Parts: sequence; C-alpha cells; structure tokens
Amino acid sequence: MGGDMTGKMLVPLVAQAGGKYGFEWLGASYSLSAGELPEYEKQMRMSGCYPFRTTPDEKEALEQDPQR
Repeated sequence: MGGDMTGKMLVPLVAQAGGKYGFEWLGASYSLSAGELPEYEKQMRMSGCYPFRTTPDEKEALEQDPQR
C-alpha cells in the first residue's frame, strides 16, 4: 500500500500532571487538556498520523524495545 492509504507516523500524546497531555507535532510542542485533544487527534488522523495516548513510563518502554 502507498503512503496515501496508510499512516505515516505515530504521535505519542504523553500524560502529564494536572490532566494534560504533551506532544510534538508539525514542529511545535503542545500541552493540552484531555478535552482539547479530540480536535488535534482528528487533524492528525486526517494527515495520516496515528495519535496514541500514553504515559511517560509506557513511552519510555516502547522506545527501549522497538519490537514492542
């Protein structure tokens, strides 16, 4: 399948203190509330990215073990 049909990038949305999520997307850093995320997740999906809500520990574990 070509890039038009499949996603191009996983975007980790990392849980932070105070119910916020931090992430980097399109060269910018964000820290948003859970209520603000759906619009950004929609934009990410429309651009071929996969938003993934996660914790700092889970993100680190995934970075340490690429097969996971």
